[in-house]
Amino acid sequence: MSSSVSRLKRIFSLQRRDRVGATASTSTARDNRDLENFPHGLKVVVEGENPLVDIVAVHGLDGHRDRTWTADNQVNWLHDLLPHDIPHARVLCWGYDANTRSSDRVSCHYLYDHARTLVSELCQERKHSDSVERPIQFIAYSLGGIVVKSALIHSDATRRGALEEHRSIKISTYGIIFLGTPHQGANGVQLGKLLVNIASLFVPADDLVSTSGVFLVPECYFWLPKKPF
Repeated sequence: MSSSVSRLKRIFSLQRRDRVGATASTSTARDNRDLENFPHGLKVVVEGENPLVDIVAVHGLDGHRDRTWTADNQVNWLHDLLPHDIPHARVLCWGYDANTRSSDRVSCHYLYDHARTLVSELCQERKHSDSVERPIQFIAYSLGGIVVKSALIHSDATRRGALEEHRSIKISTYGIIFLGTPHQGANGVQLGKLLVNIASLFVPADDLVSTSGVFLVPECYFWLPKKPF
């Protein structure tokens, strides 16, 4: 009797390990597929002619690093149009997990994590290309505007702590173009509520939203450099 029980335990144990292994393999395959469909990180779109400024585009909720800036006729604004108007600019775009539509893929990053990652990757790219002091102009759409504002707040805070090289991003930022970003006191209250309630993109809602649903991320552009580049 005891030997039969032992054999059954061994069989069930093996089956359980097989299921765990299969689940892990499925999860890994899904993650790889998601990264292909929704690429993350910083991408240099156009190097520019003797660039005098870095233009960094950040997409919004349910956005895509490339497709957000691409029209139905496959013309990409960042790659195909912007360089003609501003030839002496290096154009970059940054992708992050802001997807809420797929049942397989819900963001597990907090807003601050995204902001810190943006600053870190920008620092690395600018150090690698020997352009640490080059002025920065952000183009931020929807949620991307909140991420950029948080990134600048993080960059400014590092002056008194570790990762002091991150401060170069705030110092170098001369402007931000916000496209549909719900700011404090703006008329985007319902959008603000939606952005907070969807997925797990944010730190605890009480830290970001008042009772009216307006974002409380501190304004940051008032202390950007005043001189043009």
